[in-house]
Amino acid sequence: MSNKLLFLGTGPVGGVSGRGRTKRLETSTLIKTSKGNILIDVSEDFSKQSKLIGKIDAVLITHGHRDAIGGMPQLRIWLNSQLRSQKSQASPSEAGRAKVKSQKLPLYTLGVTVEYIKNKFKQVDFLEFHPLKSFKSFKLFNIKIIPFEVSHSIQKGFPTLGFKFYFPDGYKLIYISDTGGWNNKVQNLISGSDLLILDGAMWGKKLISHLDIKKIIPRAKDWGINKLIFTQIGRTVPPYEIFKKELWKIWTKASPAYDDLEILLEK
Repeated sequence: MSNKLLFLGTGPVGGVSGRGRTKRLETSTLIKTSKGNILIDVSEDFSKQSKLIGKIDAVLITHGHRDAIGGMPQLRIWLNSQLRSQKSQASPSEAGRAKVKSQKLPLYTLGVTVEYIKNKFKQVDFLEFHPLKSFKSFKLFNIKIIPFEVSHSIQKGFPTLGFKFYFPDGYKLIYISDTGGWNNKVQNLISGSDLLILDGAMWGKKLISHLDIKKIIPRAKDWGINKLIFTQIGRTVPPYEIFKKELWKIWTKASPAYDDLEILLEK
């Protein structure tokens, strides 16, 4: 099985109304591998997005804003439903396997965000928390992952992570769905990546917590990346087809994501 990335939602808080690819649920992404599936962020639209998900083996959380963690109760309900379905279909000889699948779901994020999730939601007993430290790598399913802090929230208590994924075949993916900028250390991680998935909230307008697409693309041309895809696409952005054409006018390696878009993660 090839590694794949599925955009479950590509919009801001509350999503974006519209038709076709312009219509967007809140931002969330699923990385699918032969070893396991990794969900990035649990949006408030999780109940809709879960229809595209076969299984979840681990969760990464970028930060504690409601569009990144607001779907935790929905996730709990979905996992319980999955477990009941597995048990009802299991033969006596498979009972042990069904029991294994009832283990807690691993969740990785900054320690501050772990505590925020625990305080915000009453029922988190289904989660196994793994506090992360910025720039300290860890492994999931043979994938080396480096979490790193980026600038985003103007509120205290909501530090925000991006992630760099090193796949076994050498493919390098950067995922930064919410950011207004980063430091030189992060820039070094970004440079030379195969794919950069980046905050696309603002189109020609300034907001301290999010990037301006028109300003970031000319800079991205010098980063040595093979492809740039925007997610977290906000309401200042034109409809999908117009947006895509405008991006290609600036740089043919840049394109917009849309809900349900699936791409191969391969050289």
